[in-house]
Amino acid sequence: MFSTFNFKKDYNEIHSVSAIGGIQVETFKVKNMFSRRSEPPKEGLTQVDAGTSGIQGEGNMNGFRIFSYFGRANYTLMSKYLFEANVRADASSRFSKANRWGVFPGFSAGWRLSEEDFIKNVSAISNLKLRASWGQLGNQNISGYWPYLTVIGQNNNLSYSYNGSFSPGAAVTALVDENITWETSSSLDIGLEVGVLDDRITLEADYFRKTTKDILVQLPIPSVMGGISSPFENVGQMENNGIEFILNYNNLKFGRDQLGFNMGFNLTYIQNEVTKFRGGDSPDQLYLLREGYSFRTLYGYKAIGIYQSDDEALEHMHANPFTPKAGNLKYEDLNNDGRLNYEDKMALGNTLPKYTFGISPSFKYKGFDLNLLFQGILGVNMYTQNNFTDLDWENRMISTRWRDAWSPENPDAENPSLKFNNPWDSHQSSYWVNEVNFIKLKNVQLGYSFPTPMVEKLGLQKIYLYVNGQNIFSIASDGYEGYDPERNTFNAGYRVYPTPRILSAGINLNF
Repeated sequence: MFSTFNFKKDYNEIHSVSAIGGIQVETFKVKNMFSRRSEPPKEGLTQVDAGTSGIQGEGNMNGFRIFSYFGRANYTLMSKYLFEANVRADASSRFSKANRWGVFPGFSAGWRLSEEDFIKNVSAISNLKLRASWGQLGNQNISGYWPYLTVIGQNNNLSYSYNGSFSPGAAVTALVDENITWETSSSLDIGLEVGVLDDRITLEADYFRKTTKDILVQLPIPSVMGGISSPFENVGQMENNGIEFILNYNNLKFGRDQLGFNMGFNLTYIQNEVTKFRGGDSPDQLYLLREGYSFRTLYGYKAIGIYQSDDEALEHMHANPFTPKAGNLKYEDLNNDGRLNYEDKMALGNTLPKYTFGISPSFKYKGFDLNLLFQGILGVNMYTQNNFTDLDWENRMISTRWRDAWSPENPDAENPSLKFNNPWDSHQSSYWVNEVNFIKLKNVQLGYSFPTPMVEKLGLQKIYLYVNGQNIFSIASDGYEGYDPERNTFNAGYRVYPTPRILSAGINLNF
C-alpha cells in the first residue's frame, strides 16, 4: 500500500513552497506446501489421495513487513535559494518491538549563483550553483524473517532412529541477538555545478563523506559450537571519504549534416577505513576486518624473494618447525625470530578500488551515430590463488607463469620451484596479490536514422538501425591472471565465470 498527499503554492512570484507526505506498507510472504503418499492400488494413479502408505505432509509460511511514514518539504526563494527537509520513519518486522523503528532525517540547500546580478553579467557562465546536503538512510536487508527470535527447528535431519524406531528431534540451529536494529548510514555532500559557453562545457564536483554505523553482519563463530549458525549483530563503523568529478563537453551541433560531438568523463576517488570494530580486537584473516584498515584489506605474509640455497633457507628460518628448501618462497621475518607465524603478517593491499572512472564519447553525422562507453578502475589489489594459478594437484591446466619457475639453472626466475601440493609456497602471501588497473570497452553502438522525408513516405515516424556490442575488450595490468578483471575483489578467483561478450543488431520502427 502506498498513499501520499501533496501541497504546492507560490507567493508573489518570490516564494515557492511544496510538500509531500505519505505512508507505505510493504508485505512479503512465502508460502509452501508439500504432500506425499506412496503405493497406489493401481499403476498410473498419480493423485495424492490414491496413495495407501508413506503419508507425509508439510506446509509453512514465512514473511516480513515494513511500515513507513515519510515527508518532504521544499522552499525556494526568488529561484536562487533552495532548501529541502525530509524525514522518514520505518518499522521492520525483522527487529523486536523495542528496536523496530528507525527515524532517518535529511536536509539540503542550494544557491544558484548564476541568478545573481553579479554573475548574470558574465556572459561565459551559463550555470553556477553551490549545494550541500546531509541525510541518513537505514538498512534492514538481511537474510531471514525473524533473526532476533530463537527458533526451535524440527525436521528429519534433527531426528534419530533408536532400535529401529523413528524418534522426532528438535533443536536450536541458529544463535540470535535480540537487540539487533537498523544499520544507519549518514552522508554529507558538498558540491559545485558549473556550466560555461551555453553549457557546452559542464562540470560537477562533489566532496562526500559517508559514515555507516551499527553494521549488520554475521561474524564467524568457533566450530566447537556444533555447526550452529552465527547471529546477526550490529557491529562496527566504517567511513568512506572521497571526491567525484563529472566533466562533459558538447559542441551543440544538432543538424543532420553537422558533425555532433559529445565527450563525457567521470572520476571518483574513495578512501575507506573501518573506524570501529570490536575495539581493534579481531582475528587475523586473509580479508581483514580491523580498526584502522580499509574494509577487507588483504592480510598475510610478504614474499621478498626465493631461497637460492638450502643454507640460506636454514639461516633465515633457523627456529621454524619446518625448514624450507632452495626454490621455496622467502617471507619477511618481521620480528627476526627465525620462524614464520602470525606476528609476521601484514597488510598486503586494499580490495576496494581507489579510483573508478568512465569515458563516454559520442558522434553524430548525416544520420549516423556512434556511442562508446569505457569504464575502469585504478589502485585495487586482487588475490589470485586459485585452481588456475596454484599447483594443488597434477593433471590439469595451469597458468603459463610456471614456465618461469625457479631451478638451479634458472635462479633469476620470478616464481618458486615447480612443486605440486607445496604448503610452504601456498601460504597466503603477497606472492598471490596483484595490483590491478584496467580499462574496458563496456558498450559500443553504431546506428543510422533514415531521413525524415523517406520515412514519412512509408507512413512511419522513424526508422533506426543499429548494431551493439557489450564487453568488447579489456586492457589490464600485466600481472593480472584471469578471464576478466571486472570481478568480485573479495574472491580469489574460484568459480568465476567470465563476463560474456554480447553482439546484437536491431531495428526500431516508430509508427
